[in-house]
Amino acid sequence: MNDLTPRQFFAANMAALLRDNLHAYVHRAFLELYPGIAFLPAFYIRAICHQLERVERGEVRRLLIILPPRHLKSHCASVAFSTWFLARNPSMTVVGASYNADLAQTFSALARRILEAPWHRAAFPHLLLDPRKASAEELRIRNFGGRRIATSVGGTFTGKGTNLTIIDDPIKADDAFSEARRDDVFNWITSTVISRFDDPKRGAMVVVAQRLHVDDLPGRLMEAGGWEVLQLPAIAPVASEIGIGSGLVWNRERNELLHPERIDEGTLEQIRKELGDFAFKAQYQQQPAPTDGHIIRTERFGTYNKPLPRHHFEAVVQSWDLAVVPGNTNDYTVCTTFRAWIPPTSKFQSRTMS
Repeated sequence: MNDLTPRQFFAANMAALLRDNLHAYVHRAFLELYPGIAFLPAFYIRAICHQLERVERGEVRRLLIILPPRHLKSHCASVAFSTWFLARNPSMTVVGASYNADLAQTFSALARRILEAPWHRAAFPHLLLDPRKASAEELRIRNFGGRRIATSVGGTFTGKGTNLTIIDDPIKADDAFSEARRDDVFNWITSTVISRFDDPKRGAMVVVAQRLHVDDLPGRLMEAGGWEVLQLPAIAPVASEIGIGSGLVWNRERNELLHPERIDEGTLEQIRKELGDFAFKAQYQQQPAPTDGHIIRTERFGTYNKPLPRHHFEAVVQSWDLAVVPGNTNDYTVCTTFRAWIPPTSKFQSRTMS
């Protein structure tokens, strides 16, 4: 290394950084794909990269990333992570799936641009694309046999195995309100996708989505359990600690915005007005409500048809047990009401009524 010029020394270190650090790789890939647009760093991008690195290392086999729209989740996971994973594991197969083939092939085309970029070739000189297999549907590594396949959610996997499956935007927003379509997506993932891993013990799946419905795919996966969940609402409802790699933690405060440099409080309020509170809470806050109203609705409350006079009671106490998790098998939310009765001869009642 002592014989290298400063420029060569910098290039060698940059190549090493891109090989080992997904966040740096995501940044460089963004500059490649979107020249002239500033890359604005954020803690949440580091959090995404940290979890995806854990997938590549085999520490996490099921990862669910839930983010508001337009926050680079597709760039990080479907595009950059797919090529970084393939570059580090050139004999493996990566499948990228989206709600339709066009979107999946768009991500594939962006991945190809990264793989063919000079800086990428410098960082991974062993990686050679096969020109005979470099289409929108499949990119193949010539000298190792690995490949990246693009397909639609619900598409066939016939004759194709996978080591890593990335499912990004699994359902269109309009289709999320169709129970039949939600069932199709969930059944495809829990039957077809899971059965296609070349190594079932090590095969990994990443689902990247925004919340659209209380019974959408992320909701079903979280209810089923077994998934590492990175859920990042636009406005933090509570304080939390979020790992960002290298032993570092992002202490996100209550009401802290996800990326204020891009979407500040005023912009979020404008989005809320345009979308409406129902859609905003689902897509930006990951708090979808049932289509017929919120979880607790006034029409479900009954009334006591023989109310007793208020002055007959010294106190009224309510105790609530909140179990507001959607699902037909979950516990009820219960409220019990207690009243302390005052006998007619009570001195307290006489004093109160005087």
